[in-house]
Amino acid sequence: MSERTTAPGDLRRTIDTLDADIEALVKRRDAIAAQLIRAKQTAPYDPRREDEISARDQAFWLPMLRRVRTAEGARLRPVPTKPGAFPAGDFALIAGPCAIDEHLEETLTLLAGAGLKWARAGAWKPRTFPWSFQGDGIVALRRFRDCADRLGLKIVSEVVSELDAPAASELLDVVQVGARNAQNFALLKLLATLGKPVLLKRGPACTIEEWLGAAAYLDGRVAVTLCERGVRGFDPCFRNLLDLPGAVLARRLGGIQTIVDPSHGTGVAGLITPMVLAARAAGLDGAIVEVHAQPSQSRSDAEQALHPHELRELAGLLGIAAVAQTPKRAAAKAVAPAASDKKRAAQANGAARTAKARR
Repeated sequence: MSERTTAPGDLRRTIDTLDADIEALVKRRDAIAAQLIRAKQTAPYDPRREDEISARDQAFWLPMLRRVRTAEGARLRPVPTKPGAFPAGDFALIAGPCAIDEHLEETLTLLAGAGLKWARAGAWKPRTFPWSFQGDGIVALRRFRDCADRLGLKIVSEVVSELDAPAASELLDVVQVGARNAQNFALLKLLATLGKPVLLKRGPACTIEEWLGAAAYLDGRVAVTLCERGVRGFDPCFRNLLDLPGAVLARRLGGIQTIVDPSHGTGVAGLITPMVLAARAAGLDGAIVEVHAQPSQSRSDAEQALHPHELRELAGLLGIAAVAQTPKRAAAKAVAPAASDKKRAAQANGAARTAKARR
């Protein structure tokens, strides 16, 4: 006697009943998870917890985790409590040339005169093509350090290799990990041991979770600041697509200081100032932009570099007070005239005595 076969309609009704039960359980779980996120008052993104959930069944559990975390995390307005690379509380403006070149001192003098405290410039340039200018390496970085010290500026620059990282970190105030190295885990692990703050740019195809995952290699070991520099877009009018919502979400989910790079994020110099102001309005912590004393002579990315007057205008809009000159240079200049005055006075006295003797 054959076993009785259940009719397809009965099987469908059983599945529908189970689906309804699962939906009710998921809604209940979502409500409890949202309550937990609001109650614990810390950054929702927890890579250890995510690793635990992934070990069960990543395809099933992660979408469920992500949905609630994104929805509730986006509503949070926490002030990042984790140490950042730049002073907390103020909107930081970091500026400078794409690459260290023969106009470095002229450009840094412009920054100091505009009232900025932080300078950026590239000593190593990871370029798409091998024949493009690659930067002058550690020699250029020493020039950058010396020039910045004379002007009282702190410096940020990219390190592209584990081989150069130890020597570079000795010269830098903040080490930058560029977009192409955002998931270079060997480099991230090394930088976590060197003690210098790290500015971690987002890769052009990194999801928010991948970006925060990369930051987890550094978090708790060195100060970290995230930098949104644009993701790969489809419109040829822009170099990249600056993801302001992504930057805000990363800041709220990770509790990490977050800034933007609208120079690379748009590739259009005329859009830099509006995007910096938008980032400040969105509650982000700063911006890093490219500027050059003579943009037409920049050795790379000339089209996305601000002109000197545009930087001064941006600094003014951000409430950064311009200064005639930095104190260190002012003191150096003050010494020179005083010495000259003494020399002229001595010469005048000598001439007077000579004239008197002749009389």
